[in-house]
Amino acid sequence: MSNVSTVTPYHSTSSGPGVGSALAGAVIGLAGACVVGAVAGSIVLARWLAEETPAERQARERAQAQRRRERLQSAPRQLAGSQAPEPLARPAGGEAPIVSAALHLRQAESLVRSAEKLGYRPEPLVQPQASLPQPPYLCLRGPSGERVAIEPRPEGGLLLHTVQQPQRLQTLIRQHTLDQVVSHLQRAGHQVQTTTMTNGETQILAREQNPHLRGGAAEVKAQIATDGTVWVDINRVRGNRCEEIVQGIAQAMGGQVTGMKKKDAYFQMPGEPTRTKMRV
Repeated sequence: MSNVSTVTPYHSTSSGPGVGSALAGAVIGLAGACVVGAVAGSIVLARWLAEETPAERQARERAQAQRRRERLQSAPRQLAGSQAPEPLARPAGGEAPIVSAALHLRQAESLVRSAEKLGYRPEPLVQPQASLPQPPYLCLRGPSGERVAIEPRPEGGLLLHTVQQPQRLQTLIRQHTLDQVVSHLQRAGHQVQTTTMTNGETQILAREQNPHLRGGAAEVKAQIATDGTVWVDINRVRGNRCEEIVQGIAQAMGGQVTGMKKKDAYFQMPGEPTRTKMRV
């Protein structure tokens, strides 16, 4: 045994998809002004994200109807003639809230491949004036018309944007994490098995096939949460090669190790006999 670690795809400024971003701020603060360049591109993107197809509108209305039913079931029965609950309203001004997530991942190519597995396809974002520079956003449209945009962060990494539904971003990030972790372990010589759990999480069991590796052949158990965060348990390795395995997983998914608990075997050098703690 060697260590248990947690790897997150999210930048430290973002614990997961949430409302509010530089994009949203630019749109709210400058929507009524005469703007050019990047700010104009931000407004164009916000409008593109907020456009709804009939399928999206029906899905939103179904979700609102379900929430109303849940509220009615949990609330006391109303007296006859009392006012019925009002439909859930959009934010002031009718604008759908923009939901964003900041990622450590620096290149969008692998994220786009994972999005394509979910049915997304790239779509160009056209500026209203041909003289304006093309904005740096990569826009993706899903099979039901849902929309996600990828934006490079000036300080490095990526920002994902959508409207109203943070689960949409979590689903994409989880798919990317799964794809990258499995691909990395297979390239590293592991035999990999995956299991999807009823709660939406995915378990990975991987075993190295070469018994002559430093510290022994590792057994990797990983569990990918619904938001794309990974819990990793490394077994059967002596010494610090477990750290290399975890760092390889983090690098493959574009993540960062946020926690590590070392086991007894971490402090054993390869070839040393197993040291067993005894309680007297």
